[in-house]
Amino acid sequence: MKVHHSYKNLSIARPVATIGTFDGVHTGHRHVLGVLKTRAKEMKGESVVITFEPHPGKIISGEGFTQLLLTTTEEKISLIEALGIDHMVILKFSRALSRMNSESFLERILADGIGIRHLLIGFNHSFGHMGSFSYDKISSHASMMGITSEILDAREEGGSVISSTRIREALASGDLDLASNMLGYSYSIDGNVIRGKGLGRKLGYPTANIKPASSDKIIPADGVYAVEAVVKGKIFPAVMSIGFNPTINTAKPERSLEVHIPGFTDDIYGEKIRVIFKYRLRGEMIFESRTELARRIKDDIHNAMKLLRNG
Repeated sequence: MKVHHSYKNLSIARPVATIGTFDGVHTGHRHVLGVLKTRAKEMKGESVVITFEPHPGKIISGEGFTQLLLTTTEEKISLIEALGIDHMVILKFSRALSRMNSESFLERILADGIGIRHLLIGFNHSFGHMGSFSYDKISSHASMMGITSEILDAREEGGSVISSTRIREALASGDLDLASNMLGYSYSIDGNVIRGKGLGRKLGYPTANIKPASSDKIIPADGVYAVEAVVKGKIFPAVMSIGFNPTINTAKPERSLEVHIPGFTDDIYGEKIRVIFKYRLRGEMIFESRTELARRIKDDIHNAMKLLRNG
């Protein structure tokens, strides 16, 4: 897949395009991208995904934008490339772009700039200033420039429409199963291993403390998870704890992300790590003593290994 950071001077044969933020590249997005590939093949053209960086909400809402995201730009590129899309055009989202009216966006960027021949539109997508350009207006205006278009139906999971918002809510509430089903893959976080307080080691279960690589990524709800840890290209079954360690931290608690890899003894401080969330074991709990906590950690490890082994 070719990645472009400008819509000008592109060399794309009969572009068939779709537009969106595509946060998470979830199963609803994948349906759109599957149709995109089919239409490009039918029209003997090339498939094009048009997206934005940074997230439009950051520019439009400024400091009031508090929404965390499912994917970084790099992750989004990797996920979309794996689906066999030919081109991705990443437009720099700015105040000027946010103020561009829909007709200008369609004419200057989509028609004159990229030269699209066919436009796929998600069921709830609109573009242009304030997102006021409806599908009927898009279709009518596009046809005047020789661009055909179509709108795609929503995809559902559990009786409700699949959306990035629903996935974020599922992760924030600890519903990992629902999030994974809507994503179509297991959610993950990249980070670096940093030095912690060594509390896990004192309990007999050393952990790798993780600083997420992106502060924009949503962290799942506090609790304990069965995960896969990817270190130096190798995948290890592991257990992850997210939370404030309430049994141990009695003053000024800080939220931490800690991974225990059973049997792993390498020094990996400073190394990059990816944590792939597979199962949620339980929420965060307060124990009466460190002995009781250590006993529960042992049970968590046993349960996590069993799930990962049989899952």
